[in-house]
Amino acid sequence: MLALSFCTKESAFLVTALIGVYCIAIYLIQIWQQLFPLIDLRTSSYPFIYKKFVRGITDSIQSGIAIRKMPRSASLALFLVAITLPQWSAAIGIFQHTLFLSWTNLTLVGDIGKIGMPVGGGKVIGVLTTSTLIGISAYIGYKWCWKIWWRSALIFYSIWLTAYTTFFTNISAGIPSGIWQSLGYWIVQQGEARGDQPLFYYLLIAPIYEYLPLITSILAVVFYIRKRSKFGIYLVYWCISTFVVYTIASEKMPWLLVNIALPMIVLSGRFIGDLVNTVNWSRVLHIDQIFIFLVGPLAMIAFGVFVLTLPELKYNITMLIPAAVTAFLSYLSFLVLKRSKHQTIQSSLALLFIGSVLFLSILTVRTSIKASFNNSDIPVEMLVYTQTSPDIRLTMKSIDRINNQMGETQQPTITIDQTSGFTWPWTWYLRNYENVHYPVFSSENGPTATHSEVVLVHSRNKDASDKAFSRDFRPSIKVPHRWWFPEHMYRDFSIPKLVSQVVSIKSWQRITKYWLFREGVAENIGSEDAYLYVKEGHPDINFITEKIRHGH
Repeated sequence: MLALSFCTKESAFLVTALIGVYCIAIYLIQIWQQLFPLIDLRTSSYPFIYKKFVRGITDSIQSGIAIRKMPRSASLALFLVAITLPQWSAAIGIFQHTLFLSWTNLTLVGDIGKIGMPVGGGKVIGVLTTSTLIGISAYIGYKWCWKIWWRSALIFYSIWLTAYTTFFTNISAGIPSGIWQSLGYWIVQQGEARGDQPLFYYLLIAPIYEYLPLITSILAVVFYIRKRSKFGIYLVYWCISTFVVYTIASEKMPWLLVNIALPMIVLSGRFIGDLVNTVNWSRVLHIDQIFIFLVGPLAMIAFGVFVLTLPELKYNITMLIPAAVTAFLSYLSFLVLKRSKHQTIQSSLALLFIGSVLFLSILTVRTSIKASFNNSDIPVEMLVYTQTSPDIRLTMKSIDRINNQMGETQQPTITIDQTSGFTWPWTWYLRNYENVHYPVFSSENGPTATHSEVVLVHSRNKDASDKAFSRDFRPSIKVPHRWWFPEHMYRDFSIPKLVSQVVSIKSWQRITKYWLFREGVAENIGSEDAYLYVKEGHPDINFITEKIRHGH
């Protein structure tokens, strides 16, 4: 699994580092617990305590780092270092613009060409660094437990080499790519800060898509810290540290949310499993327990109805019904719990939470279907960062119809303006068409009369294109080539705005409508547009993006 993780995603470096830091922290805590009875904190100075602590660490490794002499936590940390150390070679590139290495003018992780790879003399440093770390890795493995290390290394690098060399067909480029560029590219991208999202980005997007594990993991954090379960504490650490690391990282993208959600899901699963074990299942079919089970879902439904049915300008008695239902349910729950014994209260609370989790699970399935299928290419979803619009697909279908009209003896001639990278996705969609041209239109190289059946130009070249294609072509049609979520709706978020929205009924209504139905965003979708010119005599195209923007 470790080898596969390094083969598939750069986040493997973060996961490995977080596990290693946790193991080292446990090791240091164990040393402190051994020294604590021997130190008088009232009379000892901080330098003395620090000296004793460092002495305790050196004493613990003085006899060697062999697996039989080290605590399990330190042993696991050493194993991770011994196996993965060469993978961290490109980390030296972090220092190329600091006083440590800037005087050398070496490029260890380049930002042009092969991004993340060393350039010129940097290649020598790269080879020396990698070779040194391979040697240190083998030395640590030899000192730790050679029998385990060489077998583990053989398995790890067999999988690693197979993946990065594409089954040994690309050895010369694959190995440098894996050993250096995989981390080097990530280091360069941190400088680019792709997405340029605010610090609170994941706090904003997680409640929209991962609300079930988010809510559950927050409760689980409190539960396991109070319970002091060792495995539970580790899951809490993994969950919180992952959230913090991805929040601090300069590159923030919606698809990286899965890396934050994974530890939350594992922690939530463990927590729900522990709660299930506290339920008295012999009483679960009693009327009071059935009521407790349904309280959570009914309260959430009542709250949603209450918010969504609030009148715009005036209040009337109907808006009080959901509030009254919620209050009544809460009161009955209080009475049931008040009559219960201590063990029964625990079981009832667990059952209340399980009922809420099942209801939120149904909502999660609904959210997944809407994001993956209903709105898969429509940026009312924050997960849709930048996406080609549905009109591109409809344009392609129109080109296919024109091709069918012209018969098998000839294909339509198509011109695609390359401005702003509009070549994609047309190079793929039109891969089976022979008469396709990709000019770059500009003020110096403007469009001219053409024999093309279909012409697609960037919006900045529209005026010149209208003149060039005024004859034989239909009037141009606006086509959003790629569009994106309207980020201005949250980028100026601040604490005062949060406070004002918390007490605003209209804000709650707007947030609930977006959370449930993705309303209130479509008309603000941003886009980079193209204009389509089709010769007379060809069928009309029924585009849909403007309908989407207007809520149809």
